[in-house]
Amino acid sequence: MSKCSSTLKKNLMILTCPKCSTRYMAKESAIGPNGRTVRCAKCSNAWFVSPPAEELGTPDDLQLQDIERESAKSIDSVLSKDTQSPTKAFGETPAFTSEDTPEPDIQGASLAARGADALMRDKVEAEKRRARQRVILMIWFIPLLFIFGLCVVLFVARESIAERFPASVPYYNAMNINVSHTGLKIEAPQMLIAERDNGAVIEIVGKVKNLTQKAKPLPPVILTLHNPAGEEVTRWEYTFEQKVLPAYSEVEYRTEYVNPPPDSDHLQFRLADIKR
Repeated sequence: MSKCSSTLKKNLMILTCPKCSTRYMAKESAIGPNGRTVRCAKCSNAWFVSPPAEELGTPDDLQLQDIERESAKSIDSVLSKDTQSPTKAFGETPAFTSEDTPEPDIQGASLAARGADALMRDKVEAEKRRARQRVILMIWFIPLLFIFGLCVVLFVARESIAERFPASVPYYNAMNINVSHTGLKIEAPQMLIAERDNGAVIEIVGKVKNLTQKAKPLPPVILTLHNPAGEEVTRWEYTFEQKVLPAYSEVEYRTEYVNPPPDSDHLQFRLADIKR
């Protein structure tokens, strides 16, 4: 039951739209004894109008004039636009309309079914894409894992590898990994030239390191002096007092050469070969 204002004058009723409050004037006979559904010409809102009740009184002149002006402007529009619809005309007996008995929305149901199928297809396609991505990741992950494991083995076993395969030593050293095929490394010594009473003296200070996790025999250090042409002019050895160098340790050595040849300007050094 909708909101309705009813005023009786000359068998006319005033109808007020409950949505936009636009007012219309209609004959009582157009509403009928059972009431009917009408539609607003301004906002297209439809509502049910009950049959007229007993006379409640006459509105004042100003209100009636206002209603008559509004009704005169809109009653023709209501009757002319809604003559084909039982809910829009006031002069015909109300009948059931599509609004009163809506038909099943077959098209909407079909669209909903197609939408569900599309969602299912999208879900399946998304799962296939994820499966392909997992396969691609595994294809890349397994070789990378193998390379990483190989690098770990080459680093951990570097001393054994260098000792068994001396050709690998330059590659380790190129990666700034100190290895030697003997497990020992001689560092570049410091060379000082001093003058003493007995003549010039070359003083040399250096270190030898054990790079392995086990003790190594400590061989002598061989030092040679060369002239500008690169020719060897003299050599000598330094022998350590200790014979074995513990794992991951180092030892320092000091040696000197009195009255070196005048044309010697370059020092070379190495560890002597260990006799097995």
